[in-house]
Amino acid sequence: MSHVAITNAVFDHDFNLSEIDIGNLKIIHAKSYEDHVLPCIEIHASNLVKDIEIIGQINADSYFPYCLEFLVGNGSDGGRPQCGPLTKSLGYQAVHQWRAVNDREVWLNDISTAEKLHAEMLERLTRIKAKVRG
Repeated sequence: MSHVAITNAVFDHDFNLSEIDIGNLKIIHAKSYEDHVLPCIEIHASNLVKDIEIIGQINADSYFPYCLEFLVGNGSDGGRPQCGPLTKSLGYQAVHQWRAVNDREVWLNDISTAEKLHAEMLERLTRIKAKVRG
C-alpha cells in the first residue's frame, strides 16, 4: 500500500519531475462527502496497472507534517480513503480545481452534461429494475 497525495501540479503534456516547481508544490484540499475540507491524500495499492508511469517521489514531510498511517477512513478521522490500484484518473481533483479557475465556463458545462447523463442512467436502471420485478 502507498499513500498518494494529489498536488497542484497540472500539465497538458507528459512531464518529468524537473518541470515541477517544488517550491510552489502544495497538496490540494477538497470537500469530502461530509462537507469537510481535507487534504487529498489517499491509500492506493502499490501494484501499478498497465500504462501508469511514476515520474518521481517527493519527501512528504515538508508538505504534510502529520504521521500517515495505513488506516482506512474519510480523511477527517485520522484515516484516509482507500482507492484501490493506481489508475490513469489519479489526480482528477487537481484538474477540476485548475479548470474551475482557468476553464470555468466549459468545465461547468461539462459537469452539467455529466449530471444529466448520470440522472438518465439512473432513470433507465430504475425502469429495468421495475421490469425485472414486475
